Amino acid sequence: MQGVPAGDGHAGAAALPGGPGPGGAPMTLLEMSAEYAERAAALRSRITALRGLARQEKDADAAKLLRSRVAALLPLWQAARDLARITAHYYDKEAHR
Repeated sequence: MQGVPAGDGHAGAAALPGGPGPGGAPMTLLEMSAEYAERAAALRSRITALRGLARQEKDADAAKLLRSRVAALLPLWQAARDLARITAHYYDKEAHR
């Protein structure tokens, strides 16, 4: 690509900025699954709270804004939930049938 400098790594790809994650060790799929599950739970909690606020809101415009925030969070929650399930059962033979 023109205008993009080549990196120093394999095939010209440079490492991303920043150091290793917490603990400095690679993360296992089960650890990733737990992280995704935590994120999914937090998103689900926020979605539930926003839905409650939207139901209580008297102003139609404010309620519509809250519902649009819920609509934006739903795909993120679904993806985190699905990734938690996939990474937890990645090596299970039955999970890929």
